[in-house]
Amino acid sequence: MKTKIIFKVFVAGIFMFGSCEKIVDNVDIPDAKPKLVLYSYINPGADTIFAQVSLSRPITGPGGYNEPYISNAMVTISRSGNTSHDFHFDPDFNRYFAVLEPSYLQSGSSYQIHVSTPDGKEIESTCTLPMQNTSLRVTSVDKTESEEETRYRFRIEFDDIPGKPDYYRIIPKAIMQYDWDGNVQIMEEYSEILYGSEYIDVKDRDGETFVVEVGYSVWHYFGGAEKFLGMKVYLLATDEHYFNFHTSLERYVPDNPFSEPTNVYTNVNNGLGVFAGFNPFMMEYWLED
Repeated sequence: MKTKIIFKVFVAGIFMFGSCEKIVDNVDIPDAKPKLVLYSYINPGADTIFAQVSLSRPITGPGGYNEPYISNAMVTISRSGNTSHDFHFDPDFNRYFAVLEPSYLQSGSSYQIHVSTPDGKEIESTCTLPMQNTSLRVTSVDKTESEEETRYRFRIEFDDIPGKPDYYRIIPKAIMQYDWDGNVQIMEEYSEILYGSEYIDVKDRDGETFVVEVGYSVWHYFGGAEKFLGMKVYLLATDEHYFNFHTSLERYVPDNPFSEPTNVYTNVNNGLGVFAGFNPFMMEYWLED
């Protein structure tokens, strides 16, 4: 009797898993027309800014990795509704560039970008440049040695400005020196964030101190050709559009079938993409010989 029960369960399993192999071919996916996609970031004091314009690729459209760039659009940026500047397309970069006077982009000012194409498509977006935060500092440096590596750990702090900005991004880079047969090169390499987050939303911690710890390893198998000189850390005060767009990209995993669906953030009217502002501050910390 026990054998028969096991056999029945096994047969039921075959039918159950077999039913999962049925191909569903009656799904009606509505057609969608391509939309204009815009990417552009601005920061105070910049004398040149870019804008990338392309077309979205509908789910029912053809595949491939070639980006459908738009090269014949009219792209303009204006401050508070006036004082506009035109962009010009550069085919070497597939981007539009606008040359500005350095005083044009200022903290606290709002800017609007407008894109139109010969076939009648129009999109626009608006952002406001945040204040700069210069309170970034290194409060401690730890160094540990092992047979394979020398490990550095930096504790970095900054104080939020009460009020705004409310969004930040930390970008740590190691300053490295490489000596290859007398050819000395200085390079910057991204460092690992060990504690805290690259993207910080102040939320209900207005005016508080935030801590991020970063690390970098110097591997001994380079035989002395590699030397760690110090750390360069960027603190970007960002607007909400920059923050929301990049954090939505962090959650977007297109190649993972078990990831939850994620809508990539956009603030472009009648289109897709992002027009956002940030205000950077850079700090260098050099190790003593």
